[in-house]
Amino acid sequence: MPVPATIQRFLDRQLVHYEVLAHSRAHDPAEASASVEPSQLTSTIALHDRRGALVAVIPADRELDLDALNRELDRSLTPMEPGEAQRLFPDCEAGIVPALSGAYGVKAITIDLSREEVYLRASATELIRLRKRDLVRIQNAWRATAISRPRAEVRMQGTPAAVKQRIRKLSRLPPMPEMAQRIFQLRANPSAGIEDLVPILEMDPSLAAQVMRYARSPFFGYRGRVDSLQQAVSRVLGYDMTANIIFGIAVGQSFRNPKGGPLGLDAFWRHALYCASLAQVLGRAAPPHSRPKPGLAYLAGMLHNFGLLLLGHLCQPEFHWLNKRVAQHPEVPMVEIEIELLGTTHMELGAWLAEHWNLPAEVAVAARAHHDPDYTGVHAAYAHLVLIANRLLKGVGMGDAPSTELPEAALTAVGIGREQAEQALARVLEAGASLDAIASQLAA
Repeated sequence: MPVPATIQRFLDRQLVHYEVLAHSRAHDPAEASASVEPSQLTSTIALHDRRGALVAVIPADRELDLDALNRELDRSLTPMEPGEAQRLFPDCEAGIVPALSGAYGVKAITIDLSREEVYLRASATELIRLRKRDLVRIQNAWRATAISRPRAEVRMQGTPAAVKQRIRKLSRLPPMPEMAQRIFQLRANPSAGIEDLVPILEMDPSLAAQVMRYARSPFFGYRGRVDSLQQAVSRVLGYDMTANIIFGIAVGQSFRNPKGGPLGLDAFWRHALYCASLAQVLGRAAPPHSRPKPGLAYLAGMLHNFGLLLLGHLCQPEFHWLNKRVAQHPEVPMVEIEIELLGTTHMELGAWLAEHWNLPAEVAVAARAHHDPDYTGVHAAYAHLVLIANRLLKGVGMGDAPSTELPEAALTAVGIGREQAEQALARVLEAGASLDAIASQLAA
């Protein structure tokens, strides 16, 4: 794709000297040209808050320190979702945020640009070379220094312990939601039953509506009418399943992440519900003597990726970069990208939060080990249920599993065969329309 017409006209009106350079298609600006030094290449991030949009322009070998930028500008900027950025820059190629955002009436800020000549990414196959002072002057850009860090330094700070320490320092680790706490306490009471659960559920109309949607879903196979919460819980879902559904939704909805991208809320909830449903069906196919509890299997499937929710809630820049990189490189296993960018994984973060909140051990194990086919520790069946579910869903284009292969060790640990696994997937996909509708409501 050539240089967007808006940028071309803008440059020509400014009467500045610039040069357009063609290169091979690349998703990462640092890969755009081997002959250009990374400190001369620019990387861009579209940000916004209630005061408007802003494009940060930094060297490609550095990472933006968003907290420092917000302190400097006294703002509350967060990364913009890809779809919103595309609407601001309509003639730019998907995924390209122009450094010359002033051409579109969007303010730019240049950060830590040290070279006199810079290269701007105009498209996946075009670079624009011009002087730094012209980049600033022609769009009246703001300038800032010491608001980014070398990428190598960011990676060194990304060990699991370091990431956890940063999160603790933020002092914003969300408490367990009140509704989740109520259900947690109820689940700990062996004498509690439906008569205790329904009144709690009636206190939250939104959650009550979700439970009704579940009960009316073809997935649960109830042929009669479902007209009340009491009926939904007692006749269709049961106490244990209802409690775990409510708990999972209450926990998940305490995080407000971006909606777009492969890791955004839309994709998260769709994958979570399909995985939860599939883990439950797979578990029911296991031998009776080793069969996982259906409600816990469902909850483990629903929350296995909630480390991503924690990352997006507390570390927005890191989540933005991860979401963007996963979208650009779907052929690369997400865990590899996480380790490169963060030095840790969503599995570690999810397990840590599960332990911090004292969630059921089965959920913590599934969060930590759902990509490990060789895991043999306590509650291994729950981790393997989620692993098998993820790989089956990967075969229909959903989720972050690194492969569609079903490891024999995982199948053996659960006690099911490949044919049973495929039958379970088919059953869940039959209920796809209702699962999609519920996921859409949860992500709203």
